[in-house]
Amino acid sequence: MAKPLGFTEFMRRLSKKCKLSEKTVRKVYDNLFLLMAEELRFTGSVKLKRIGTFTLVQRGGKDKMVPRPDGSLESKFIEPYFTIHFKPVGEFHNYVNGKLVDKEARKRVRKNELNKSDKALLKLTVEDKDRNLEIALEKFAEEVKNGER
Repeated sequence: MAKPLGFTEFMRRLSKKCKLSEKTVRKVYDNLFLLMAEELRFTGSVKLKRIGTFTLVQRGGKDKMVPRPDGSLESKFIEPYFTIHFKPVGEFHNYVNGKLVDKEARKRVRKNELNKSDKALLKLTVEDKDRNLEIALEKFAEEVKNGER
């Protein structure tokens, strides 16, 4: 598997794609983070179109029996805390898997009546081939650098 995309590289690519400066993209990213955290904290869920839903789920806040070294059980209170659950939208899930969104999208491709989402997905599949080639070349260069080839 390829090396994961780091934050700096992600910001660089996003700034290229949006045709904005990296500084502007970082500001937007930071404000998005703060706004999402604030909304999650106060409303319990954030729904982002074409990405998915983030929800808070409370854990803990209960008594748990914990064994002691002498073999007896001791009751301990687990403090309540929140975890964040993410449920992707079907469209996002399909993009990640490289599939057209639904049967209707396949019909639109056959009829050559593509909407914005379909065009973006078809563009992504072409970019996937380029990206896979880029990853393979990076891996090869790393092997050469490490003396494995």
